[in-house]
Amino acid sequence: MLGFKSCTSTAPRVRTPACQVCLEPYDGKLHTPKILQCAHTVCQSCMNALEEQGRRRVPNLEQTMVSVSCPICRTITQTSRCCIRTNYQLIDVVEAYGIDASHSVAFVSCTQCEMVYHEKDINICTKCTPIDATTTASELLSREVSLHQFAICSTCILNDHMNNGHGFIRMQPLRIEMQREENARRIVAEQEKLAQVQLRFREQLEQTMAKWLEFGGNHEANMNLFRAAQTSFQQKVLYEKFSEEISKKSAHIEKLLGHIQEWNRDMEPRGNAAMEEAEPNVGGANQHPEIRQFRPATPLNNQDDMVYYFER
Repeated sequence: MLGFKSCTSTAPRVRTPACQVCLEPYDGKLHTPKILQCAHTVCQSCMNALEEQGRRRVPNLEQTMVSVSCPICRTITQTSRCCIRTNYQLIDVVEAYGIDASHSVAFVSCTQCEMVYHEKDINICTKCTPIDATTTASELLSREVSLHQFAICSTCILNDHMNNGHGFIRMQPLRIEMQREENARRIVAEQEKLAQVQLRFREQLEQTMAKWLEFGGNHEANMNLFRAAQTSFQQKVLYEKFSEEISKKSAHIEKLLGHIQEWNRDMEPRGNAAMEEAEPNVGGANQHPEIRQFRPATPLNNQDDMVYYFER
């Protein structure tokens, strides 16, 4: 039946009363609505800016006076400051809108006269639109229908539609039903996401527990390997220290042997000279019988024998 597709939205188009200069919504503080003499309304913030411009335009203006050019119609409002009144009716409308918004009620713009009305005063023509009394909220959501494009106020329905035999349905009940249906779908979707997250969490938890149990079973074996590795490392350190000490001792012994060899070379000529002096003269008696040739009982064959001999 429905042959169209638009943006999916169950909320009606809303126009919040706002300043026509800065486009900020009116409130009771910085953007308090102020009425000019031309009956246009601007917020307090824009009023202060316009007042500064007016003082530059009229330098001799008294402090109690204001001279403001309306940004909409350019009418000059020059009066006492206390005569610039606050638009309390507009503040009441803004506050009422805030209360209605908290109860899921909004203001909607009529597509024909473009006036803003309360949602309960908006209708949908069943002949000029593809929506009729048999259309359900689920069907509208599946077709991604936005209701505000068919919003018609009661005055336009009466003048332009009912007089031509057209029927209509209220927009607010249909919009509320669509909102309820959309909320239910979102809840179901969130529940499905939650179930998937819980499933992934359980899988991750089971994998973590399995790894923990595996680690606990191999804990003693891992500790034995660690102790063996620690012992091997300590032995390696001791071996390196022992090798270093052996190298130092070997170097020292080599140095001593070098000194002994050098000393042996120095002593050999002296020993030969002493033995020559101790030998008797040829053809004569020994003039020095007390001097005898000093020879070891056994010959010195190597350095170790020589060291042993000198130690004796």
